[in-house]
Amino acid sequence: FNIPGKLDHTPTGRVTREEIDYCRQDVCATAGLLNALLAEFRGYPVGELPPEKAYSAASIAKAFLGTMGVIPPQQKFQLDDQTLGICMQAYCGGRAEIRIRHTPVPVVYTDFTSQYPSVNTLLGLWGMLTAEKLQVSDATSEVKTFLESMTLDQLFDQCTWPNLTFFVLIQPDNDILPVRTVYGDGHASNQTNIGLNPLSSEKPLWFAGPDIVASLLLTGKPPTILRAIRFEAMGVQKGMKSVNLGTGSIDPYRDDFFRKVVEERKSKDRTDSLYYFLKILASAGCYGIYAEVNKLQTGKNDPKKLGIFSGEESRTERTCTVELPGPWYFPPVSALITAGGRLLLAMLERMVRDAGGTYLMCDTDSMAIVASKHGGLVPCNGGPHHIHDGNEAIKALSWKQVREIVDRFEKLNPYNKEIVPSSILNIVEDLNFNPKGCQRQLYGYGISAKRYALYVYDGSEVKLIKVSEHGLGLYYRPKDGRDSNCEVALWIKEGWQWILNRALGVSSQEPDWFSLPVMRRIAISTPNVMAALRRLNRHQARPYNFALSPVLLNLSNIPITLLGPFEKNSEIWRTMPYIDIHTGSVHTLNPPSLLVLAQTFEMVFFQHHRHPEYKSLAPDGSPCRAESHGLLKRYPVTASAFHLIGKETERGWEQAEDVSTLLPSLVRYQQSGVASEKLRQQLRQIPLNVLERETGLSRHTILRARQGKRVHPRSLQLLRTAVRKVPIGKTLVTRPG
Repeated sequence: FNIPGKLDHTPTGRVTREEIDYCRQDVCATAGLLNALLAEFRGYPVGELPPEKAYSAASIAKAFLGTMGVIPPQQKFQLDDQTLGICMQAYCGGRAEIRIRHTPVPVVYTDFTSQYPSVNTLLGLWGMLTAEKLQVSDATSEVKTFLESMTLDQLFDQCTWPNLTFFVLIQPDNDILPVRTVYGDGHASNQTNIGLNPLSSEKPLWFAGPDIVASLLLTGKPPTILRAIRFEAMGVQKGMKSVNLGTGSIDPYRDDFFRKVVEERKSKDRTDSLYYFLKILASAGCYGIYAEVNKLQTGKNDPKKLGIFSGEESRTERTCTVELPGPWYFPPVSALITAGGRLLLAMLERMVRDAGGTYLMCDTDSMAIVASKHGGLVPCNGGPHHIHDGNEAIKALSWKQVREIVDRFEKLNPYNKEIVPSSILNIVEDLNFNPKGCQRQLYGYGISAKRYALYVYDGSEVKLIKVSEHGLGLYYRPKDGRDSNCEVALWIKEGWQWILNRALGVSSQEPDWFSLPVMRRIAISTPNVMAALRRLNRHQARPYNFALSPVLLNLSNIPITLLGPFEKNSEIWRTMPYIDIHTGSVHTLNPPSLLVLAQTFEMVFFQHHRHPEYKSLAPDGSPCRAESHGLLKRYPVTASAFHLIGKETERGWEQAEDVSTLLPSLVRYQQSGVASEKLRQQLRQIPLNVLERETGLSRHTILRARQGKRVHPRSLQLLRTAVRKVPIGKTLVTRPG
């Protein structure tokens, strides 16, 4: 914006002429940038959206659709709660997994062009959103016939995709479907995760049409369908209007919004500010706003009565946690969008598998296919082939075979070919090709979902090309700087370099910041936190200033949360004072004054490397563990109990800076005070006298909980804690009294 910035001066806190000049220029720079941004903001077609209400990309997308006069679907269609509950049960986020673990393999990295806008256009969802009415009809017989004749070839015909806008109630029987559950040992505070796994269940479940077709592709059999419903757009909403976008425009009657916004962006130069506006509009307006719910936490003594709907289940419940739908929340569309994205990945997986190959990883819209220039066998534990020394191996496709697979997706390109030419599946150029434009051999190394690295390797030096930040971005940086090649913080790249060098046997030194304690930056957003911090530094502890919180290994059963003044100088993190917000007592990390151990960055990266892929099995069919390596298998899931949770697992704690995020939670909707079937089974396996001793509860209360009768929620929590502590299935020797 060509606004003069700050002066080159380090603030001292003293009142000097230099300090005053610095402060005045700081204010001038801020005001100048604000005015320049306001001028640009007012040039965008966002209607009456006040700039101070533009909280996110979603705010921009909703305002743009409002400018076009599109009425939010929930206001227009008035679908009943049962139908919305059906669609919401079918909703899952994007597919992310590691298929080959702790084994370096040659890869070609591919991704889909604007995956969600492409899916929306192929499915014809703009017609659904702009319809005058939406008709929901029974389609059981029609869908059964449709699936019986479905083939992979038919899915490369764009005319097939609008027929996928249905939802089916199925009896899962080893069908490969998105499964949301607590995988592994429930490691992350009972956090749920989504895997694509063989699912069996006595209880029927609802899934979106694209997921059913994806299962058919991967298993070779259609699921057992009990019922199906289809959404059909009737007429077109009146009162909409076209919106200008620089030299172009979007007419809601003539244009498919999802297609047009991508075409307009692709026709712009990256230096054009409108390019980034359109990028924001495409990412937020093509998915997120249709799945938006906002959690409202009411007072503990002010529970609300809710109607809860999920698939065939409905009930009422009093709870203090309420999820309020956003203004554009519409489960039929959000569930179909993500299911369509998973279908594209299933098509790609099927084609790679048919060619005899496999893949390293996939993540929402991308897949790293195991491939080399001429193809051949690659050593890999659990692979179906064997190399000359007898070791197991997988087949790498040739670059030519990958290109043939990529080219086949050109048939699904829904855009103007003059603007978006060729296939919607791409061999990503800035990763797979060197600066001279020649394809190079890329290698990949995977740990678990969203934890992987791509690199080139000449036998002596590992050069990182792309690394994931997942699981690391929540920590405050121990070192300044950002790597422009990998587009990540410099410390994250150096940590991944350490992981890969060790894995490949390349000698190197560990980063000099490895011994530092790990910190999270926390905003001072509650009065009690500010009051506690003011005991350490009265002047620094101000509302919405930052504090540091060390990541601890708590060796006691007492909750401990330490906060200290925000300090960029990492050298004094060990010796500076911290206050426990629960007790108000002051402590240091070195020497330690509590039964806690501050995690170091070396510990974090060591644990990062050992993090299992809980959603898969090890090559030998056992649960995936820290030492598991090779070609993983899908984890068969048999559903025995069902829990209703919020729209998705609580993910804000991974990046937010509020102190409450130090205690992650999962929104669960369940009958308050009634033990789940799983908990009742566990309680029956533990002697009554042991439960009485561990919980302090009466025998009468424990028996009620075993029988599925209502008990006080605190009693239920004590019983859950006891189940975790007491070994089930082992002989217990106890003393009387």
